[in-house]
Amino acid sequence: MVDAAVAAARGLDPLTIVGHSGAGFLLPFIAEELGSSCRLCFVDAGVPEAEGESTPSRDFLEQLRQKAVNGVLPKWSTWWGAEVVESLIPDVERRAEVELELPNVSLSLYERLVRIPPNWRARLCSYILLSEGYRNDATLAESMGWSVATRLGGHLDLVNTPHEIGETILELASVDAHMPSDSAFWGRVHHLVGAGVCGCPPARPDGQFQRCPFVFHDVCL
Repeated sequence: MVDAAVAAARGLDPLTIVGHSGAGFLLPFIAEELGSSCRLCFVDAGVPEAEGESTPSRDFLEQLRQKAVNGVLPKWSTWWGAEVVESLIPDVERRAEVELELPNVSLSLYERLVRIPPNWRARLCSYILLSEGYRNDATLAESMGWSVATRLGGHLDLVNTPHEIGETILELASVDAHMPSDSAFWGRVHHLVGAGVCGCPPARPDGQFQRCPFVFHDVCL
């Protein structure tokens, strides 16, 4: 997943990489490959440790092991029951599209210890809080001097209201990195998201949405 993100984003400058939910764990690794000019935006995402070794979704590993069958995790949408997924993504068609693209992921992805890139928190970073479940991560981000925006609603509002969340991403990028705020810049904001299909911010002033240049699925939302 890191290699795919790096391949899609290499050569773009300025560049903001956005991680939603459990995909936030991947951002330091992508940034390490892309260089110092890359900035990071965590959207209702876990903030990785500053250094040392860790695993994705480390606080949820035992629950993941209980859900795995022959070392493979079922689609995330089956974990909590239909009512929970319906509440997270009320639109029937969009929910079906998200569920169709959710993968079955190997449990080993979450069990392998990896080294956190050193000094990754020295980069320009920002945080967008969508749900109370990630309040502690937003508080940590604020304590480190990151720009933090609060848009409380639902954890999957990146899917439900992509244009509004995209505008917030761009605002944070513009404030901290002195980037242009007009619509011509939308195409420079690439999304690494945690679940399903989402509408990107428009790359054109006509307001039409386009699919993300790459959409990564993470099972831990």
